[in-house]
Amino acid sequence: MPNKYSKENFNNNLKKLQNLQNLQNLQNLQNLQNQSGGENANKRTFKILELNGKVVDFGHLTIKKKTSSGNPGPGPSSAAKKALSSIAKHLKTKKDKLDVKFMIQEITRGPRQYKIYGPYHGKYRKYTAKEMKEKELKTKEGKIIKIEYQPIVKLVKKKNKKGG
Repeated sequence: MPNKYSKENFNNNLKKLQNLQNLQNLQNLQNLQNQSGGENANKRTFKILELNGKVVDFGHLTIKKKTSSGNPGPGPSSAAKKALSSIAKHLKTKKDKLDVKFMIQEITRGPRQYKIYGPYHGKYRKYTAKEMKEKELKTKEGKIIKIEYQPIVKLVKKKNKKGG
């Protein structure tokens, strides 16, 4: 004799099914909240927009949004320092002769999208022999990397005219 499927059994199974569905919805919601953009979640991307008054488009630079401790990361001035080395390569100029004015644009997806920073004035300063000795880095393989130049990037302030 087959078992009868009573209304009570039906209601019990319906409650179980609803609980499972609620649990699945909760897990989906938590997964959505934990997503933060994949690999590039902690990166801000910039490009060089203008160089010495001429419109250009090169040098995609990446900096961290947050430090490992969770504090806000370096700002656009850090990207500007990176941009300076890209400009030196682009112009095929020695670093000690480089003296440029440029603007960068943030191309990160999101609310700060496409904001333009600058103009910056950038050049390199050659380290003294003592400073170079202090700035030497050793790689895991034991090679010594000498850092010869310090990037100097300053935001050019616009002059405000007062009076009428």
